[in-house]
Amino acid sequence: RNRILDFAELAAKEDTPLLRESFTRIFKDYEEYEAFLKLHNMKNGEVEAAYKIIVEEYERRLRSQSFIEDQRWKRD
Repeated sequence: RNRILDFAELAAKEDTPLLRESFTRIFKDYEEYEAFLKLHNMKNGEVEAAYKIIVEEYERRLRSQSFIEDQRWKRD
């Protein structure tokens, strides 16, 4: 939970360089968190909003090709 919330805050800063793999990992963490909640019949509150921020930022970075690896390949 905390990792997802922390990553959302980091990703929301548009100038923060991030790898595409970092998003892939957090997407997996989110899936595991959702499974945990379902197993324990719990609800998702704050993390749902944080996940939306992460998805939106991932899509923005895809469109603008602004992941770290995209920027490095542009320079080579």
